[in-house]
Amino acid sequence: MSSIAPKKLKEKHFKIKDKVSGYDKDLVLKTFQLPNGMTENFFIDKGKDSVQIFALTKDQQVICVRQFRAGQEQIQTELPGGGLESGEDPKKAAERELAEETGFTTRSEFVCLGKIPYSPYWTGHKNMFLATECEKTTELSLDPNEFLEVVEIPIEKFRKLMQTGQVRGFDTAYLALDKMGRLEETSL
Repeated sequence: MSSIAPKKLKEKHFKIKDKVSGYDKDLVLKTFQLPNGMTENFFIDKGKDSVQIFALTKDQQVICVRQFRAGQEQIQTELPGGGLESGEDPKKAAERELAEETGFTTRSEFVCLGKIPYSPYWTGHKNMFLATECEKTTELSLDPNEFLEVVEIPIEKFRKLMQTGQVRGFDTAYLALDKMGRLEETSL
């Protein structure tokens, strides 16, 4: 065992449910003894896996959504995505989420870019996809608590937003741009 690895002492599970919306959240309180002997508690969000899509139109516009995020209490621009339904294939979820949130679909194959832990304090993973040649083919199909605006951003403007942290999902965008050979080389 590594000298920096803490020892788990206990964990306790909590479920929080809002009776009005039906929204629920599973949390785990994990208690660890750190290498220096100190005891520390961590709240872990026990969440499901999600998908995020870097979707590009035929004319090189990145499809994004703008929506209110309660944590930052502001409207943010981000790549479309959402949670997987129970037992749902990540690729099918990506196709579904893109159509539901943006009205865009593609005849091209969704390319899996990878799967990463969502956050150090979350048990779920983010499945990242690339979709090209996207076209607006359907109306939005939003959940009752979803309010968003679909925006198309020219790829070069999107890159600038990504570089300055003004768009969420830059990990997915980075992998997509790399896959497409569109990462710009810079000299140090």
